[in-house]
Amino acid sequence: AGGGAAAGETKAIPNLYPGTQAWWPVDDELPDAAAAAAAAAAASSRGGGGVPTMAGYKAPFDHSGAPPPAHRLEGVKLEKSNILLCGPTGSGKTLLAQTLAQFVNVPIVIADATTLTQAGYVGEDVESLLYKLLQAANFDLAAAQRGIVYIDEIDKLSRKSENVSITRDVSGEGVQQALLKMVEGTVVNVPEKGGRKNPRGEFVQVDTTDILFICGGAFSGLDQHISARLDAGVGSIGFGAIVKEQDPNNAVKEKAAKMGFKRATSTSSDGSVADDDGSEARRALSDAALMEVESTDMVTYGLIPEFVGRFPITVPLSSLGEDELVQVLMGPHNAVGRQYQRLMAMHGVSLEFTDGALRAVARAALKRGTGARGLRTLIEKLLTDVMYEVPDDPDVVGVMVCEESVRRGLQRGFNKAMAAAGNGGSEGEEGIVFTGGARLLYRDGRGVNGGAAAAGGVADAAAAADAAADDDFPRAASL
Repeated sequence: AGGGAAAGETKAIPNLYPGTQAWWPVDDELPDAAAAAAAAAAASSRGGGGVPTMAGYKAPFDHSGAPPPAHRLEGVKLEKSNILLCGPTGSGKTLLAQTLAQFVNVPIVIADATTLTQAGYVGEDVESLLYKLLQAANFDLAAAQRGIVYIDEIDKLSRKSENVSITRDVSGEGVQQALLKMVEGTVVNVPEKGGRKNPRGEFVQVDTTDILFICGGAFSGLDQHISARLDAGVGSIGFGAIVKEQDPNNAVKEKAAKMGFKRATSTSSDGSVADDDGSEARRALSDAALMEVESTDMVTYGLIPEFVGRFPITVPLSSLGEDELVQVLMGPHNAVGRQYQRLMAMHGVSLEFTDGALRAVARAALKRGTGARGLRTLIEKLLTDVMYEVPDDPDVVGVMVCEESVRRGLQRGFNKAMAAAGNGGSEGEEGIVFTGGARLLYRDGRGVNGGAAAAGGVADAAAAADAAADDDFPRAASL
């Protein structure tokens, strides 16, 4: 370095960065070739390999992938990995985030992305997410900085088109830009009392470095973007082109048969049995396409690349099948079927679902494409008339939902026909009384068509009803 300075007559530089003195002269005129060679030799002697490097700097690890000693890994700081969930509606995205928060015992806030707007416009600012997290943590700042923020309906923030619009997209792309630094990790000034930022108000500084952000959305039509990307190299013109099937239903059925999916049937609106192997195959193919999702597909869908890059984990969720819907209907602690059983038990009446009825309800929910949310809609439709009949009829001791009652209850115009028949009920075979989408079991044995076991169950239910309340009073729930 000294030889280079003498040859080039450079000025003395404080030895703050000695590595730069050999290759960055102070004067505008560059040193001659001899000085340049001397500088390169000096840099090579310091281990720079001829490349200018900062003197004294040494990387903590080498470039090999071999694991270093354990004591050297103790100083490595662990960073979070934000998660992006994509899946059809009713597949359990929100429930998955709630269960994760309960499992690790951290505060969680579930927010809706559709209410967020860019700063300065009508709507909620992105800082409101952190204020809600503080509320969930009882304003414990340390606990809130280790919490989870779940932003639902993130797909509604996608850009409407690829073209740049003259007007600003304050509720879409503008919100994505406002979330960038918060999602990555920074110190955000959150209003102490919530609401809009006031320059004269008090703020709470929240560090989002360790806050896990989970975004979820249905991303309707994303499977088509993925399929287009996968089929980008397949031509339809020329030799060796793949000729597409003219009938899309047959093509889907053939793919479903190759993938090993079974044929599914369900009850149509007119009571006939409909063939749903085509719809089942479409659902299976859509799930298979979502399994191949990549960041480029999210960008094509309408999310900006900067936002997608801050979510390194993309988790595709498959739609729920018939077996999963049956489990959701009766399995969880707060299952929909158990809620209605408790509601009937408050009136002293037992409610039973047969296996065929559970399968029929699950197939109907699959046909509607609403996932687990559609189960409550169907059960409500089947038991609405029963919930009006049971409190006013003391002779009813049980309600049974069977496959035949589900078929009758889901028929189009069935409720109008029952209303015309009177009392909302219909006499079936062997004295079975159908009300809405269920069978009523009476104290005297009417409505029983299941053998001795069913008759014994009705007798037990009748005894329990007699012990619970007097028939002279209207049977209603008392709190």
